[in-house]
Amino acid sequence: MNPATFLDASARRCPDATLVIYDGKSYTYGQIHGWASQVAHGLWAAGFRKGDRIALWCPNRPGFIVAYYSILKLGAVALVLGTGLKKRDLVQQLRDADIQALFSFDSSWDSGMAEIGIEAASEVESCRRHWIIPRDVSARSSFLDVPSLCDLMKGQSTELETAAVRVARKPSKSLTAIWPR
Repeated sequence: MNPATFLDASARRCPDATLVIYDGKSYTYGQIHGWASQVAHGLWAAGFRKGDRIALWCPNRPGFIVAYYSILKLGAVALVLGTGLKKRDLVQQLRDADIQALFSFDSSWDSGMAEIGIEAASEVESCRRHWIIPRDVSARSSFLDVPSLCDLMKGQSTELETAAVRVARKPSKSLTAIWPR
């Protein structure tokens, strides 16, 4: 079962109920669901499909929730990275996981995560796209050549059927060293 189906069900059952309060502003299940669907449509339009690996490097904020559920709705694999990573560690994790896209937080006013994310993504051959998660979900990126969540959402439907996924019953080949048969 895809965990995004829980968001789908909650958005249908109580769309106006508050899902999260951040920085004094309330966000409803309906809003987050609609934005996640739009971003998932935008990811599809950008060529991403079920099973693709997309990383999130962002503190827990409404934009993180939107990006996370959009990846799941698409049926892609979401890799959530620790926000305290240094650039070399971020590059290594993106390479090791063969990440194809990265979402990073636009904290240019704060810790410089976006700048580090941009540099790291450019060093990883498999990482062909990078998007900024701004403090305000609907805001533009503060980086001229790097789009944001709102660029993915532009003109996209707020409805999307969540992709069905199958959970692997056996560990992958890369885990056989620590999980012997």
